[in-house]
Amino acid sequence: MKQFHFTLISILILLSLEACNKDPKNVSTLTPGYDPVKVERLDLAITDLPSSSAQLLDSMKSGLDIYLPVLGFSADSVQSALPAIYESPLTATFGVEVRDRFPSADSIELELGRISQVLADTLPTIHLDRVFGVISPYNQSVIVADSTVLVALNHYMGSSYEAYSAIPEPLRLLKTPDRIPIDIAEAMIRVNYPFLASDNPTMLERMLYEGAVATALSTLFPDSGREYIFGLSQDVYMNSVKSIPLTWNDLSSSGLLYSTDTKAVSQLFSRLPNPDFPPYSGPILGWHIVKSYVANNPSVTQTYLLSPDFFQQAQTRLIEAKFDAQSVI
Repeated sequence: MKQFHFTLISILILLSLEACNKDPKNVSTLTPGYDPVKVERLDLAITDLPSSSAQLLDSMKSGLDIYLPVLGFSADSVQSALPAIYESPLTATFGVEVRDRFPSADSIELELGRISQVLADTLPTIHLDRVFGVISPYNQSVIVADSTVLVALNHYMGSSYEAYSAIPEPLRLLKTPDRIPIDIAEAMIRVNYPFLASDNPTMLERMLYEGAVATALSTLFPDSGREYIFGLSQDVYMNSVKSIPLTWNDLSSSGLLYSTDTKAVSQLFSRLPNPDFPPYSGPILGWHIVKSYVANNPSVTQTYLLSPDFFQQAQTRLIEAKFDAQSVI
């Protein structure tokens, strides 16, 4: 068997926000009238390769053109690459289990159709045309290339899935299918509106960008709880919100708000517990600042909030937001 190489090419790859429950729930109400975006099962075509027709594989060429290079194969090496992937430990480990746990993606496809339309209306540079289900050996669960998305279904097998046992609980509880729509939406937003830092990016600059992303996701999922938007349990989210006045005071008085301290950044933007800040305080604080900014600047657009013109001028935007940490509680 050809040696199976996993070489990551320079492609736009996003870390996943991971999911909480096996069935799609905590997502906004599925509104009728939207054309679903089909999750094309490239994973099944490879897992069941001996019975997959040439026509089926040809129909998935745009997905294969992305997927094969991600795994270290040339995009034009389909004839040799597919048997190698089929016989690989990757397919042997996850192929059948993913097939059994994802017999249907109907509700996800309906939600993706709604998301595609709302994104087109609010952030018109984003186009979601095709979504392919795949199996990936990497930590990234969503791969975006223009208007095509690969979603690694082996990242959404349920919080009790044995292979996830070594993952910290705050992340393991989020590894289920209900996160697929929001993970894809977030990936599309971050790829099309990336964090373009200034020459000396501060903590506040990053907070405003994360707050803008969360604001866009709140627009996409208006019926969902904030804990779903941030990928946290309700208890953890509420604790972080209740701690905002104290966290804000600590950041302001210590000077960290305008610092580039990498340790503080990693703690403030992590979902995992740490001794200094409640989990995910950075994005939650950022969202509240952006919320205050929008309230005081009601004509602002989603596109502007996600632009460097907004978050690179962080100190000015904070003044314009008239943010009051005490009012969050």
